[in-house]
Amino acid sequence: MKKKLQITLCFLTLFVSLKAQIFRGKEASRMISGAELLRYTDKSTAPDYVQFAPEHRPKSTQAIAWIKKVYGFGSENELIAGKIEKDKFGMNHQRFSQYYKNLPVNHGDLIIHSKNGEVVSVNGTFVAGLQLSAVPALSEKTALTYALNDLSASVYMWDVPEAGAELQRVMNNPELNYLPKASLIFISTDGSYLPSSFRLAYKLDIYAAEPMGRYDIYVDAENGNIIEKQSKIHHTDVNGTAITKYSGTQSLVTDSTGTDFRLRETGRGLGLETYNTLTSSNYALAADFLDADNYWNNVNAQIDEVATDGHWGTEKTYDYFLNTFNRN
Repeated sequence: MKKKLQITLCFLTLFVSLKAQIFRGKEASRMISGAELLRYTDKSTAPDYVQFAPEHRPKSTQAIAWIKKVYGFGSENELIAGKIEKDKFGMNHQRFSQYYKNLPVNHGDLIIHSKNGEVVSVNGTFVAGLQLSAVPALSEKTALTYALNDLSASVYMWDVPEAGAELQRVMNNPELNYLPKASLIFISTDGSYLPSSFRLAYKLDIYAAEPMGRYDIYVDAENGNIIEKQSKIHHTDVNGTAITKYSGTQSLVTDSTGTDFRLRETGRGLGLETYNTLTSSNYALAADFLDADNYWNNVNAQIDEVATDGHWGTEKTYDYFLNTFNRN
């Protein structure tokens, strides 16, 4: 059974690009002993990719000790091991999640790639230099009030007895209900991995009945600001047509919101989404490209038609690697 690809995000950023620095050979080794390739971005103080020279690969049993030393791993940080995947080339890929003061760091994930007992490379994001309290100033009840005020639904699922009864029946668990359960997490306010951008927040799973919607809402645990709101309900994929800038008229898969269509789909891997960062490098400001009839001829001064080149091109890239090399 093929494994699903983790969600692919295609951000169309006009005129602004993410600054990446790549170091190779001796230059990389001077920065991190044993490395033959390093990559840094302006979103993090730690490298997001390290590849080792074959003769300097750490032993797999030494990988965590190496990460703690190189990434500025303080005593209050911890890496929690996740699943291990093995590919047909004999490579092991193990994911680790970052915790700080026993709380998860949102999107703090590292993947160690090893073979024959040696680490070949490490990639992912580690938030170095966090100096935050893990004690919230607001209570969970107060955070919920802020979240509900932001959502402003008229009816919630926990107010509908029939919905709760059906949940308990389907899951065969009489204790289950839709009441929001909060957990504490450290999350970035601007999409970067710089320690200064992180805040302690409550993560609340809120299910609204009218209007229908389910969201993970992140509430700043100090001041009640809504840091992020992520929809957990998505609509089915539909086929659309795009007048692309560089590839002519093409068919592509989009997502229906019920009123508009947007450049998202769920059929490839765990999802493919194309956003408009509105000439900014701040992904937190990214918005959906929308179209009323799913015929994408959005040619304008902002060159928005290039969004469909990006979306369609990523679909074809995914299909190529899957169909040609069985890579997903």
